[in-house]
Amino acid sequence: MKKLLSILTTILIGSTIPTAVIACGSENPSNDVDPAPETNEVDSYNETLNTFKKEVSEIINKNIKLASQSWFENDDGNKNFSFFKKNNYSSYFTNYVQNKTNNTNLTDIFNINSDNKTNYFNDLKLKTNYNKIKEEVEALKSKSEYDILLSDVTNIITIDESLADTEGDVSKLSIYESKNSESVNKDGYILNTIANFNFSIKYKNADNTNVTNFNQRSTLNYTLTTYKGLAEGISDKSKSIKWNYLQKDLNNENNDGYLDLSSINKESESDDKFVKNSSKIKETLKNKFNDPLKAIIEELNKSLESLGELKDFIKFSPKNENDNSFNFEDLNDSNLWDYKVEPSVSNYSWKNNRTGWNDDSFLNGSELYKSIMFNKGEGNSSLDNYLSDNIKNWSNTFVKNVLESEADSQILENETVKSNLKKLLSIKFLSLSNIQLKIGDFTKDMNELKIGYGSTVDITESLDNLTNESRTYKSIKQNIKNGLNQFSEIFKLEDSYTSPSQNTSLFTVKSDNEFFWNNANNIHNTNDLSNFFSLNKNETDFIKKRKKIIDEGNQSNFEFNFSPSGGNVPSLGYNDTGLQMTRPWSGMPYIDINIKLDFLNLNFRTDQIYSQGGKYRTFTYIWKS
Repeated sequence: MKKLLSILTTILIGSTIPTAVIACGSENPSNDVDPAPETNEVDSYNETLNTFKKEVSEIINKNIKLASQSWFENDDGNKNFSFFKKNNYSSYFTNYVQNKTNNTNLTDIFNINSDNKTNYFNDLKLKTNYNKIKEEVEALKSKSEYDILLSDVTNIITIDESLADTEGDVSKLSIYESKNSESVNKDGYILNTIANFNFSIKYKNADNTNVTNFNQRSTLNYTLTTYKGLAEGISDKSKSIKWNYLQKDLNNENNDGYLDLSSINKESESDDKFVKNSSKIKETLKNKFNDPLKAIIEELNKSLESLGELKDFIKFSPKNENDNSFNFEDLNDSNLWDYKVEPSVSNYSWKNNRTGWNDDSFLNGSELYKSIMFNKGEGNSSLDNYLSDNIKNWSNTFVKNVLESEADSQILENETVKSNLKKLLSIKFLSLSNIQLKIGDFTKDMNELKIGYGSTVDITESLDNLTNESRTYKSIKQNIKNGLNQFSEIFKLEDSYTSPSQNTSLFTVKSDNEFFWNNANNIHNTNDLSNFFSLNKNETDFIKKRKKIIDEGNQSNFEFNFSPSGGNVPSLGYNDTGLQMTRPWSGMPYIDINIKLDFLNLNFRTDQIYSQGGKYRTFTYIWKS
């Protein structure tokens, strides 16, 4: 009979560490397993460190984004600044001149007086929400999974009081002060500073002997002015520009606030209308948008009329008359969208009966497990049920994230904005790259001005009331199936074989799957197993196969991970009969298998095969089929 290779998982008496095992058919189990490393604590440490770095980065980016909303301010004299004090400005320059723009590098200012550097970084901390960042990062110590990194570590995050400049990207300060002009109303100043700096984050090294650190680079782009009404006017107008498209009815054919993915993909007969190619998106944007540069500049200058005499002294203008508003060339696969409708994790048990654990948040997922793992979705409604239960929630989370991060109180109450966001699958707030503010001979690039737009499969459909026949629903479902089809072609997993004694495996891999079995000798633990199935190896064959899932499956994301209970990383070894445990383990009631695609995020909890009758398995069951 045809030999099948089975992925098995088991627990053996003598340890608290779990495992997943892959085996091939044989009537007599063999104990001759190639030696492999013991539980890979380094891999476990690195995985925790990467998770920690990601979480810290998200905290920093979130708070910097919020802080940047007040990076163009009026100097009302009541700010608790040390460096940004008008009486100190002339001391920062060798030859400070009024009615002219004074430019210098921050390094030169710091070299004049060491207090200048201390005072500058004190003010930088105020304008970057540093105390809030520090509070949220320090709170990570309460997570037990980070004990290996943060136990006894104090002051986890600090800001380095040294500039993080690179060639061609130098921190600087520019000040223009008008004095004794023909009108006292035109007297005042405007200051702009750009500073590159590092957050330094401390953690313990892998052997717990020293505290080390990693850096995250960030940039402050801060403007302060005493020209009355200028900061307030720019703030109000920037909000109006930002939501210009999205606060108007997107069903209006004259609204350029969205990309119709179905039109971009109109030549495709597939229900999957999603476009992942940044080049195609950029080309569509160039052709679609009626360039708003002239109209926006007119609106900005019109808003200056409230400034009285200053309106003739302060102007907005294009940096280059021949360029349009947007620099679409800066868009790439990594920054194409700021926000996307993404699936949150859904928990399922792989069998309807549960052994060794109980958690009501896990739904029964027997049919869905077969549909996803073995591409056996035809004839059952499990995938439809999954989508029907979750798409609305994904959309609500997407809308919430956009509004909390980008909207002011007025937009938060705008029902048209909320209605529009529910129709969109992604959003980008793109900088207007060709507008500058001019005051005398002072110029400032107004990159903080942005305009928002989104993408949709069908602008008439809202994600909170899709049906199985909706174009958006069909596109999401087909996108999942396209990704799973490519996964199935690569790994060719089959349903597990059940022996007469009910020793069920997770799934089987055919003996002719050379890709898997040629690499099995390099799979030493469940982390390696995750990296293998996620195709996360920098080798030609892995890169090619991952590209197949991403490109031919029309995905931006793909992950396939094994997470044994207890957070442990058991060792595996390979011999002629398959991939097996290298020594006995115990104390593992389950292994979670997490699978992610663009619209799929499933966590299957697998059990039963690790213990039987209350006893842990003592060896891996291997059989012929």
